[in-house]
Amino acid sequence: MPESTTLWTDGFCETHLGAWAFLLDRSGGPRESRSGTEADTSLNKMELTAVLEGLRELTPGSVVVVRSVSSRVKAWLTKPTRYNLRSTRIICEQIHKLIENNGLHVSFKHGGGGDAGWTNVGFVRELAEKACRLRTHRR
Repeated sequence: MPESTTLWTDGFCETHLGAWAFLLDRSGGPRESRSGTEADTSLNKMELTAVLEGLRELTPGSVVVVRSVSSRVKAWLTKPTRYNLRSTRIICEQIHKLIENNGLHVSFKHGGGGDAGWTNVGFVRELAEKACRLRTHRR
């Protein structure tokens, strides 16, 4: 049976320094989180990068629900006419290719979906903000 997972994602951007974070919550398995940063970027790109990086961690054929605070993530990935920036379009294309090549079954939902969900949303938001602020202090 395919792995069932919820992928919680968020992006953060402050003065063109951005960060992304995800939390993978696998049913019956370990939770996994990761974050990263990028200079000269945008919030849109960081929100989508969180999705891309999280999907890369899944095994082929996985069933995943992507939960993002940003309703734009679902719009960008389900309605190609919403691509407004080249960087946004490129990441959306990478996500679609990854989904297709790995046979992922992906659905998108906005927000936390209950108290436990909002706790996960807060966790990924804090993880992204910390990554950004740590990189800012290292400059």
